[in-house]
Amino acid sequence: MLNKEQTIASEINHERVLVLAGPGTGKTTTLISRYKYLIKNGIKPEEIICCTFSRKAADEIKKRLNEQDDLNIKTYNIGTFHSLANQALKELAPSINIKVPKEYLTMEKQRKDIIETIKRENPEILKKFKFNEKLPSEILKYIDDVRERLVDAEDAFVEASEIDDELFICYSKIYKLYEEYLSKNELIDYPRMIQYAFKAFFHDAENSKEYISKFKHILIDEYQDINFSQKSMIDQILRGGSNLWVVGDDDQAIYGWRGSNVKFILDFEINYPGSQKVILKTNYRSENNIVNAANNLSKNFIQRHEKNIISFGNNEGEVKVFQNKDEFDEAEQIHKLIKVHKNKYPYREFSVLARTNNLPQELIEHLLNTNIPFILKNGIDFFNDPSAYDLLTASAIAGSIKPEKKWNRNLQPKLYGFAKKLSEETDWKKKIRSLATYIINNLPESLTDEELEDKVSEIEFCHKYLSKHDNPEKAFEKLKRIYNSNINDDAIHVGTIHGAKGLEWETVVLMGCEDDKLPHSLTREPHEFEEERRIAYVAITRPRTNLYLTWAAKRDGFDKIQSPYLNELLGKKTELKKAVSEKVISNDTLRYLTFRDEVREYKEQQKEQNKPMSKEEITELIANNRKAINTSIADGLRKGNEWKIRDTGNGFLYEVGYTAIKDGPGINKRHQILADVFHGKIDMPNTLKEEVAKTWGKPMSNDRLRKMRNTINTALGAQKGKRNASIQAINKWEKDLHFIDHVLKKEI
Repeated sequence: MLNKEQTIASEINHERVLVLAGPGTGKTTTLISRYKYLIKNGIKPEEIICCTFSRKAADEIKKRLNEQDDLNIKTYNIGTFHSLANQALKELAPSINIKVPKEYLTMEKQRKDIIETIKRENPEILKKFKFNEKLPSEILKYIDDVRERLVDAEDAFVEASEIDDELFICYSKIYKLYEEYLSKNELIDYPRMIQYAFKAFFHDAENSKEYISKFKHILIDEYQDINFSQKSMIDQILRGGSNLWVVGDDDQAIYGWRGSNVKFILDFEINYPGSQKVILKTNYRSENNIVNAANNLSKNFIQRHEKNIISFGNNEGEVKVFQNKDEFDEAEQIHKLIKVHKNKYPYREFSVLARTNNLPQELIEHLLNTNIPFILKNGIDFFNDPSAYDLLTASAIAGSIKPEKKWNRNLQPKLYGFAKKLSEETDWKKKIRSLATYIINNLPESLTDEELEDKVSEIEFCHKYLSKHDNPEKAFEKLKRIYNSNINDDAIHVGTIHGAKGLEWETVVLMGCEDDKLPHSLTREPHEFEEERRIAYVAITRPRTNLYLTWAAKRDGFDKIQSPYLNELLGKKTELKKAVSEKVISNDTLRYLTFRDEVREYKEQQKEQNKPMSKEEITELIANNRKAINTSIADGLRKGNEWKIRDTGNGFLYEVGYTAIKDGPGINKRHQILADVFHGKIDMPNTLKEEVAKTWGKPMSNDRLRKMRNTINTALGAQKGKRNASIQAINKWEKDLHFIDHVLKKEI
């Protein structure tokens, strides 16, 4: 039975709809009801796209649809953004000269191996930078970041040159080699799927028109987690005439670190003029005390959709803060809370959450010593953590994983043989990594990521335990005890806040509520503090009845103070909001590479060697090179008194008066310039005709539109890379890109 708001959201008849669903308000129920409503009203399942952010969520939607109405939803368009992109590529790849890949890179290790190969075959590219084994991961982060902005390898190089960043220049070269490797070997990874799908929709509009026009409705779950490339792909599909219905909660946008951008849900009504908004207000999960605490915290968000969430429950349960002397005292306090509530409900209805996966170490030790069963769920991506190999090997050798899986039964005899060998080795810790490789290579392909994560749910803790013990016997015994807890169905959940999103329990303890843990010590920018507050919001909305918040006055031997969010949720004043609100908030949570100490040192050395020019020298330099500067982009590198010029032709837009910087033309004027360039009403300067005309293509062509888009996107990327980026300029460029994609594109 749906309530009034859920019914309106399910049955609304409008082209663009945003459903704001707070915690416990029935988000998934409403989405499923929307799907069923469309089917009931004559829409065929194959005419509906339903996008989720995980296979698990997609499978849950399919399961509930099949159970409730026997719709037999199996192969229809209910899946992740990547599955949608992959489906599109299979149909459209030939028309855009892209081969359907023979192999999908599903493991991060496969991608890292390719980077290692490129590094080995091209040592000159990175000769200035001496990094450790984390280098492939850092390069892949960079590649995924620029891909998420739909920037190809050539434009990435121009962008890196523009901001004069030698590290990014190196990485952009590797990006090009990485793409060439994938193409040559007919491989594809997840980010490339989205990139190619966008290319198919955007650059080959004619061939994709028939494909996208068959979809009548697009439904998107957890819209607050969408990133730029995913949104861009969806916007291209919308050209076929589809209706768009999305559900999400901006207050729960906590994945900025992996590219999600809360701006898209905040600006939904701006991006889609005339759209309708429906708010689900009733929280059916939590008691009133918890809802009040969450509302108190949400009042401190600087940018959000206003929502007045009310509780369907009453005032049962409690919200309490516990100050502890240290982490040992905190573990004891949590143990006391567990014992009190064990008389009321089973262990599985109790959860301990932490901001980071290393916080509960002392608690884990305490639970082991008191024989309390627990499950470790720390939200760690199995394939992205090198220590996963160590853990999988050690846990399998220890025999702690039950042999219900075929792969385990097949490998077990060999693993125990290895275990015997290890017991005789003095350097057993070194040997364990090579054994891990063997196990990974022998896992059947039928296992999903979720199945592996279920079996090997915790990585960091166990890896630390292994390194603490010199005796393999003791180490394996410890692992066995941990995993025996994991097998127990009635066990306490211990994990990170990120891993708990979408879950609920009767009682939740949020531990480690100190000012360098929540918000995290690495938090610097105003938008980062906003996301940290949203992380806290997600944590405190997981319990149904009881919420406990603990912090330690001393942790790891250092004095601490409580998190400012504790005062906020209790309805008290905090200084954090005041400090943050004085700054202009950037909603862009695009991830950028975190420079390592070696890079910072190198860049400082470069600064000393290349002292900045005087104002007089700069003025003279610009005067002597005005023509070159106006007709192309200078990459910022100089030799003597000469600019090193790249003849990209990007200077055309700036030559005809287009700019988004301060005191530039307004939005109407900028869009008029873009339209005139697109229609060929503004002729290219004589200096550009011969060199650049070919690259810009004919008026009203895809080539010209692509060049215009890349020009603005390059400037946008360069601005975002600056420490003191102009938010005003970024917003202008993003609106202009929207004009190109949604107005000019329709004229082709």
